[in-house]
Formats: sequence, structure tokens, C-alpha cells
Amino acid sequence: MAGDPFETTNGPFYFRTEGDGSAHGIFVPEGRDLNGHGSIHGGALLTFADAMAGSILHLTVNGQLAATVTLDYESVSMPF
Repeated sequence: MAGDPFETTNGPFYFRTEGDGSAHGIFVPEGRDLNGHGSIHGGALLTFADAMAGSILHLTVNGQLAATVTLDYESVSMPF
């Protein structure tokens, strides 16, 4: 998303709306988005989720500014 320095250094993230009102977000992870195991870092996924939630909210409140107040995340321990 152009114009947001934090999101520009994370991602890239892409967001698009369709004529039927549906919306699509895409995250193209790069090497900097991976953890030490070579998987996408949870923080990168949360940043993407927050960016997409903000984009959708922006559409639903007619362009008014909004901010995330609470974003919950739970992880599961997996054997590697």
C-alpha cells in the first residue's frame, strides 16, 4: 500500500476491491519476512492482517481515519 512507510518496508501487500464489493488482499513474502526456520514470521502475518483490516475498514467508513485498538494472536507450538 503506497504512502505508508511501515507497510512499505513490510510485505509487499496488495489490496483490491471488485465491482461486487468483495475485497482481496495478497502478501508476497520475501526473505526478510521469514523466521529462523524459513517460514513466514508471525509478526509479518500480523502486519499483513492489520493492514488488510485497516483497508477494509477504510472502505466501510467512507474513507474516515481508523486505527487498530486490539489485535489478538495465538500461536501453536509445532515440532520442526
